[in-house]
Amino acid sequence: MSFSHGAVLNTSQVARECQVGRKTVEGYIDNLEDLLLGYRLQVFTKRDRRHLQHHPKFNFIDTGVFQSLRPKGPLDSPESSGGPALEGLVAQHLRA
Repeated sequence: MSFSHGAVLNTSQVARECQVGRKTVEGYIDNLEDLLLGYRLQVFTKRDRRHLQHHPKFNFIDTGVFQSLRPKGPLDSPESSGGPALEGLVAQHLRA
């Protein structure tokens, strides 16, 4: 889930990458929300004129949790985790 921090959450795509069922991924996300380690940021819609598919964004509760859970490799650049970390920090402050 650390790769989905600050990004649009598509559980089908995450399940496909992890080679598990979609319901399993949804269960893990629900567990993270129940343990207060993360939350979903729902899409704002003023009116529902058309039925469009909206995917929420997933954020960890703290940017430090994201930084500690994100695996780092020799080919990772600082920008690959810096952008989502900054977005998570802004969401954290707005939520507070």
